[in-house]
Parts: sequence; C-alpha cells; structure tokens
Amino acid sequence: ITLLKQSDLVFVDPPGTGYSAAIAPHTNRDWWGVDADGVVVADFITRYINQYNRQSSPKYLYGESYGGIRTPIVAKLLERQGTSRYAPDPTGKPPIVLTGVILNSPILDYASNCEMVEATSCGGYLPSYAMMANFFHKSPARGSQTIEQYLAGLRQFTSVRYAPVEAMTPGARKKFLDTQKGWALLNDLVARAALDTLTWYKSFKQLPGDYRNELMPGYELGRYDGRMKVPAGNSYAPDDYINLAFLNQFKQLMPYYVNYRSASTYEPLGNAIFYWNWNHNGTDDPNSLGDIQIALTYDPGLKWLVMHGYEDNATPGYQTELDLIGVDLYDRVPVKWFEGGHMTYNTEASRPALEAVISDFYAAPPFGSDAAEIAQQAAN
Repeated sequence: ITLLKQSDLVFVDPPGTGYSAAIAPHTNRDWWGVDADGVVVADFITRYINQYNRQSSPKYLYGESYGGIRTPIVAKLLERQGTSRYAPDPTGKPPIVLTGVILNSPILDYASNCEMVEATSCGGYLPSYAMMANFFHKSPARGSQTIEQYLAGLRQFTSVRYAPVEAMTPGARKKFLDTQKGWALLNDLVARAALDTLTWYKSFKQLPGDYRNELMPGYELGRYDGRMKVPAGNSYAPDDYINLAFLNQFKQLMPYYVNYRSASTYEPLGNAIFYWNWNHNGTDDPNSLGDIQIALTYDPGLKWLVMHGYEDNATPGYQTELDLIGVDLYDRVPVKWFEGGHMTYNTEASRPALEAVISDFYAAPPFGSDAAEIAQQAAN
C-alpha cells in the first residue's frame, strides 16, 4: 500500500524542523511565520524542480494539519509565479506548475475552530464527537445505518437542530431547553454524542477538551485520535506516541533502514511554535480559504482533495466542510472521510481506501476538462 507506485515523494521540512536549517546569514526564526513559511517552502519547491529537471512533471502538493494553512498559500504562490522562475528544460516538454493539491486533516480557518477561538461555534465538532461516542458504543441513534449514512444524518442534525440553539443568547437558550422541544433535543444529543441530558443542559456548547474528559469517565482520550484512551492521571498521555514512540522509531529508521545519517538533531517541531508569527491577511487567526480561491483563479483546472478521519478531535472534518460552504467551495473541493483520527493513515484498515482515493485523484483529468478532448490529446 504505497503511493510510490505512481509518484515520487519529496518530503519538505521547513527550516528548524526535521533535519532542515536556514543558511547564514538567515536564521531559522526568519521563516517562522505564516507568510514567511509559505515563501520558503515555495522557493524550495521551485529550486528542487530546476535542480532535478522536473519542470514538465505532474506535481501535487500534500499538506496535513497546519498544512491546511501552509499548502494553499504555497499553491497560490506557485500558481502566481507560474513558470517564470523555471530553468530551461532540456527535454523541451511543456512545463507544468501544479496538477493537484491534497489536504489531510487540514485546518482552513483558525477563527472558526472553537478549540482555537472559544467564542466561535462548536457545531463543527459535533459530528466528530458523535463518531467518538459511536466507537465506544455510546450512540444508539446510529442503529443499522452505515457510517456514511450516519454522518449524513449528523450533518443535518447539527445544522438544522443543534446550531440554531447554540447560537442563541444564554437566556434564550435556557428558555428553549426548558420546553418540551428543548428536552427532546437534549435527549437526541445524548443518543448521538452520549454524555447525559444534564451535562448538555448546563454546557450546551461542549469545547473539545471538555468533551474528551466527559465521554469516558476515568479515562483520558486522544485529541488526535479520539479512539485512543489511557487511564486518567497516567503519566503516559494518549497522544504521547506522536512525540515519543514515533520519534524514537524515526531515529532508528533513518540510519538503519534508509541508510541516511546526519550530524543534525532531528526536530519534530522544536521551538518554532513558540516564536511563530501567525499574522496572515491582517489577522493572527489565519485562514487559507482566500488562498484557495486565488490559486483557482490562476488555474481553474487545479484539482483539490480533502481527507478527514471520523474520530479526529483536533481538526474536525465537518468544520472543514462548513468553512468551504462559507466561501462557496464545497462543491469544488471534495471532502472524503475515513475511519481514524488526525493521522488517518495510522489506521491500518483505512490505508487501502486512502491509496485508492488518491490513485483515482491522480488519474482524474483537470477539473472541468472535457473527457473527449482529453482522450484526443492523449491519442495525439
């Protein structure tokens, strides 16, 4: 199960992460910001293309998590410069700027994520809460529905019944919840997202951290993967495997399996997060929706694909869908869901499905292309 059957994979570690480091007189901190980071990654890609004569190759960007901010910015920058910085191609083939963009568990707008900005709605999290409850057999509302059918119902339940009540003032919400319809809503919430009616009555807007603490009493649940649990108070948190186990394995993998050795210390993130300049387009809660729109303006045929895990409690898939709906991009940027958390590929059962979806994405023509025209071009 590998994408190497169809594509070369080039992993880019921005300065100060992985084995990458800035070259003097620059320092790593020069590039620790939303805009500076996008520029240095785009410049690296252009340099790589010229260095290895890949001007005419199809090119896909793949970004995960914060990559939902970074990758659309990079796509915009690459599309804006076009082929103006390409070296002459010795093959003489027509150059290609970008073919497609894949976003894995992205965050597209920090201001719409209620974990980042508590004042905003948590409706984008509710389907993910319900999927976590479903995994722990606490969602009788699912019944015999397929997971896809259940997700569709959760979208409707959230938009039609939950979100309007969450948007009420505290006084108006309490007044509504004290009615027969209000208690019916609370009971239906319990049937989908578990907890109990009194909890939802007191805290109708459940922040992600609060929900994780309440779903499985006595256990701490993973933010990146809500299926993972450890006893509360344990010295080993459910997400620690990302920083400890994976990092230790990686340090073994590179020298002894890949035969790559470096004098540098491998930095999974390092100090970048503490010094990051979050400002983008005049706000410190960046969003990349405008960058997607600009990239599509430069290249209307650019293909896009978004993938999310059902039990991701960090960047919920429904919030991504709401963000795309808000800028009329939902029909243009398809969102696919898979069993798993933030790192969907960690779920072994989902890997064949992920590989199949991405392979189909590779094979698809540019968006809006005429199939007959494409076939004729291939024949020529």
